[in-house]
Amino acid sequence: MTRRALIAFVATVLVATLAPRGVHAETVAPAKDSADVLMRTLLDAIKADDYDLFVGAAPDLRRLHQPDFEALHERYGAMLLKGYKTTRLTTRRERDRTVHVWNLEPAGGREALEITLVMRDGGVLAFVIR
Repeated sequence: MTRRALIAFVATVLVATLAPRGVHAETVAPAKDSADVLMRTLLDAIKADDYDLFVGAAPDLRRLHQPDFEALHERYGAMLLKGYKTTRLTTRRERDRTVHVWNLEPAGGREALEITLVMRDGGVLAFVIR
């Protein structure tokens, strides 16, 4: 056994011996992407019919007036309440903006939808569900 291998072995034995029993390293989940968090917040606002949450999360979307927001809730709110799963499809840079695209799979086997969030300089240019 080489000296380097012996030192590695002794270090491993010491760590195993000195480590408290029943204590495991904490698993750290990766930080959520800010676009992902924003998309989920916007979906939660639509689900809850909460216009203030919607424009609070993305002030640039204030141009979507409350009656139009209520139409979004009427169209997608019940489906979102039943549950859904989102999967990021792509993020791409286009000139001065970033386009994020997710697949939205509603619970119950309904047809999947696509969510597009277009951002520039931290602001939201577009949020589309289709």
